[in-house]
Amino acid sequence: EVARRSGWDVVLVSELRAEEEGVVWLGQDEERVVMVHSKRAGVVLRGEALKWWCSEGMRKKVEERVVSVKVKGWVLTAVYMPVQVRGNEEEVDEVYKAMARHTEWARSYEISVIGGDFNAHIGGGEGRRGLCGRFGLRQSNWQGDKLLEWCRTAGFSQVNSFFRHSKRGTWF
Repeated sequence: EVARRSGWDVVLVSELRAEEEGVVWLGQDEERVVMVHSKRAGVVLRGEALKWWCSEGMRKKVEERVVSVKVKGWVLTAVYMPVQVRGNEEEVDEVYKAMARHTEWARSYEISVIGGDFNAHIGGGEGRRGLCGRFGLRQSNWQGDKLLEWCRTAGFSQVNSFFRHSKRGTWF
């Protein structure tokens, strides 16, 4: 997931396999990049976003599958949701609880953006006003329904489904 906001470069990364959480600095001067990561997800900052994050005290919140950073009134969160299989429903629920803790970390005036791999399918033609659009992938699965329910409860929208895609696979 990539976001651009007037000189900001942000990438929300999922499917990491790190031994532990950390902060990795790469490059020098204007080419400097930082990745704030958990064991399974990370947020990469460059440019103005990195400068603001450093000047504001490098605020971060890290859990095994969820990581967030605060940058100039934004809370940027990366998630890697496990695939739901028989017997791991509790693990999936724990990630949703972690996502809730990260959204609660945001103050009322901050904008929250959550991205990553939710291992969810939101079906096409299932538009729900303000929650998801009608441009989905195949048909919804259990994790897609669970993601939409979490979004509804938490006040988020699933934005990928609001616009048509020229090519669509399982990710873009």
